[in-house]
Amino acid sequence: MADTKISDYLGDESANRQVLTRPGQKVVIINNDVVVGFAGDNPEHGVREAVNARARHCRTTDLLNHLTQYSGESSTVSRCYLVAIRRPEPQLWRIANGRCEDRTDVCQAYVGDENAYDRFRSRTQQWDSATVTDEFRFVSSMQTVVNMDDLPTVGGYVVRVSGSRVTPFRFRGDPNVVGPWLTNTAVQTTAEGIRMRFSTPADGDPTVHTRIDIAGREPTFSALVHVIPQSGTAWMHTHEEPWAQPIRLVARTAAGLFSEASEYGQHLEVPQGVIEDLLNGTVPGL
Repeated sequence: MADTKISDYLGDESANRQVLTRPGQKVVIINNDVVVGFAGDNPEHGVREAVNARARHCRTTDLLNHLTQYSGESSTVSRCYLVAIRRPEPQLWRIANGRCEDRTDVCQAYVGDENAYDRFRSRTQQWDSATVTDEFRFVSSMQTVVNMDDLPTVGGYVVRVSGSRVTPFRFRGDPNVVGPWLTNTAVQTTAEGIRMRFSTPADGDPTVHTRIDIAGREPTFSALVHVIPQSGTAWMHTHEEPWAQPIRLVARTAAGLFSEASEYGQHLEVPQGVIEDLLNGTVPGL
């Protein structure tokens, strides 16, 4: 999982990505079995290095060695990676400043702002492990940190990739509400699951919009589209150049969105259920 906020470490404001209208991509699906996440300065160059490994069809050890070497080339620029392998056995590595650490036995790894990681870990402890899955706890905690916590280095949207021994790595669409900034939250656990209700206090800003993700499929499986149904707008990261500025698409209908994405050579997964309804405007929102 990652957020989509990008800030230029040299203070060049023109290089910054606006939180909601110019999201940055920090996660790359190399192939069905390997996914790489990036954190640090100059994300455009860091993500490009990960994508280059796809073209070389390099082995896992070669990928780790290359990214480790790249991460340590500058003492003044922070470059960090997470690398996950799904088979034959799940493996996880953390690469930072010229060092590669095997985190497989720990089953968790993080790169980026340590204050954000502390906030994330604190959020994960607020969920009852006996009533929720690890997936729910991790995703919900990340969404809270990105959307509701006031951290200068974190913001935008939550991006998630998941896979298993039998399921290839793919982006997973998690419908999400962005805003209002200040809310009251009530959580109710029942036999059917967990129900969360958000309300805006009397002095709060009620502005809200829904964000949904549409994932890429073969052969552009690392494409990703952020859709804002209320405004009929979408932001697309391409499979070939995820580090580039996102392409703005019209998202009035699912068919129109898919047609426009195909003009850029991107193939998308067909949305199902509430996501399809949101895209076609048949429900008011989440």
